[in-house]
Amino acid sequence: MLLKGGIKNDPYSVNAPVTNYTSVLSKDISKLVIGVNEDYFLKDVDDTVDQLVRKGIRDLEEMGAKIETVDIPSLQYSESALMVTNSSEISTIHYHNFKIRPLDFSEEVRDMLELGEAHSAIDYLQAQKIRHRLKVEFDHIFQRVDVLITPTLPFVLPEIGENVAYINTTKVDLVKNITRFVAPLI
Repeated sequence: MLLKGGIKNDPYSVNAPVTNYTSVLSKDISKLVIGVNEDYFLKDVDDTVDQLVRKGIRDLEEMGAKIETVDIPSLQYSESALMVTNSSEISTIHYHNFKIRPLDFSEEVRDMLELGEAHSAIDYLQAQKIRHRLKVEFDHIFQRVDVLITPTLPFVLPEIGENVAYINTTKVDLVKNITRFVAPLI
């Protein structure tokens, strides 16, 4: 993933002008086609999130945008591909330091680095195939729609310092669910 604006000492950022995205808010959107994927992005989300996203979709439609339902079959595999890819690559990057100074890492980070070492080459390559399929599917979708509308998180934000969240009244793992909707971006 590339970040715009150029972040010092970050090899993955791009020093490019940052677009003023808010400048289009008052423009005519009657030619805008918005894709919605309910099967992934509106499944297992908090009722409040669901209501707000659907209200946003209705508002955009009332402003003239066309709403189109899109199917992205590989989304169901994106979370596991993200986990395998990230943990494998992070373990590779930190391999040397982790082997000679394991106590420099917190227990949680050590667990993650060990998990990354446990993946086989087959696991990693299968995750890359999923990434490729997702890219092809997204490229196909963006030939039909201009933008996708999705929630940012599946739950209402917890208080700062809390490590759990709730989807409706069900307690869920914060880290797993906070990364859920970014997994397709791997």
